[in-house]
Amino acid sequence: MYNSATVYLAVFALLYVLWRYAKATHHPPGPFRWPIVGNAFQIPTETPWRQFAEWGKQYGDVVYLRVFGRSILVLNSLEAITDLSGFGRILATRLNGDDVRETRKLLNGEFGPRAVKRHSHILEENARRLCRSNIDHPEVFRNNIRRMAVANIMRIAYGYVVAEVVEADELVILATQVMRDVSEALAPNKYFVNVLPFLRYIPSFVPGASFQKTAAKSRETFDLFLRKPFEVVLKQMKSGTALPSLLSNALEENGLEISLSDTTYLNRLKDAGAEVYGAGTDTNVSIITSFYLAMVLYPGVQRRAQEEISAVIGDERLPQLSDRESLPYVYALVQEMFRWNPSIPSVSRAVLVPDVYRGFAIPAGTVVAANIWAITRNESWFPDPETFNPERHLNRDKESEIPEPTSVAFGFGRRSCPGSYLAVDTVWTTVAMTLATCTISPEVDAEGKAILPEVRYTSGAFSHPYPFTCRIQRRSEGVSELLVDS
Repeated sequence: MYNSATVYLAVFALLYVLWRYAKATHHPPGPFRWPIVGNAFQIPTETPWRQFAEWGKQYGDVVYLRVFGRSILVLNSLEAITDLSGFGRILATRLNGDDVRETRKLLNGEFGPRAVKRHSHILEENARRLCRSNIDHPEVFRNNIRRMAVANIMRIAYGYVVAEVVEADELVILATQVMRDVSEALAPNKYFVNVLPFLRYIPSFVPGASFQKTAAKSRETFDLFLRKPFEVVLKQMKSGTALPSLLSNALEENGLEISLSDTTYLNRLKDAGAEVYGAGTDTNVSIITSFYLAMVLYPGVQRRAQEEISAVIGDERLPQLSDRESLPYVYALVQEMFRWNPSIPSVSRAVLVPDVYRGFAIPAGTVVAANIWAITRNESWFPDPETFNPERHLNRDKESEIPEPTSVAFGFGRRSCPGSYLAVDTVWTTVAMTLATCTISPEVDAEGKAILPEVRYTSGAFSHPYPFTCRIQRRSEGVSELLVDS
């Protein structure tokens, strides 16, 4: 039995929480909301994070929106994002399940700051291949970038070596379709079902409910992607041909027979592999493609980085990850890549439990949108934010309140992305090797005038530069020998 003091204390605590919540029934400021539809038609379908940032300037760093009765809280500052998602107040409940916790433990063990170095030879090999492919076939440089990103992740997660012609690889085709589905499903304003959950119960034959068929097909594709690469790993392990990878290492460490009898453990492994692929492909493709765009538009930045590499590394070998500290300008360039146009400009999560923030009520079910793009445009931290300028990251004070763009891109504190070290290593290796071996310049028209591409990005969950052309040439005759696989 509970004693009376315990009961009184519990009742008092409950009354205090109810009183505190009742006091905070008002919402943060935001733009005018129309009856019923709210702000539905004020949120642009193209790059909505830009409009969110503009509202932030007008109403403050926490902006309240409402779309067909669904509350949306937009966070435009590092402080607000850290408070509400970084260290897990109201969003932590979603992340604390046993499955997610164990999956993150597995990923942290494989991709921590020390463990991730075991993959450096894979990153370097595929970066060399990218440079060779782009010198030989610059007209398909974007396809070459995607092949490299996919090859890295498939090898690291599954021990799988992708086909030379990636478009003919069945696993890659499957994985690419999954990522396309994810990006479209999470795109702002893609489907009203995202803000009107009851619509998911409307039969697919009803006009306007095509999202039902799309969702069913996407689930089928995703389930297949969870299963197929895993089956490849098992087949290789049983035949003794498996390469070291996230999944094979985990299965071997846990014991193959024991693992195969534990459905929960197998599902966690499958989820871990899918999470690595999802987090490590389109994000890297976006950032590295942005690098090519920046080099076309900012040739002075390219020259300075190349001069640093030549002075420190010389022309007899290629840069390696171990050279990173010796190439501060190249690392600053990489930091600027993550700031200039983040691959995931906005991240949304649903609140599971009601809470109060800064005196404002946040009901359960509220969608909280962390506007990463707005942080990268904070002019007090990054003056002239639309300009690509690596120098802003040189001679950085470790005590500075200004965050590194990579920390903004991958989250904060213990809730940060487990693959952040691998992502930064991938981008740095690719950028450094490309600068050492290639010169990227604008394409020219029939009259010999440079064709300068527009800085314009797509609006999916993963934001990519719109198609553009460029020239990619080897820096010297000796480059070809350096790019041969060792």
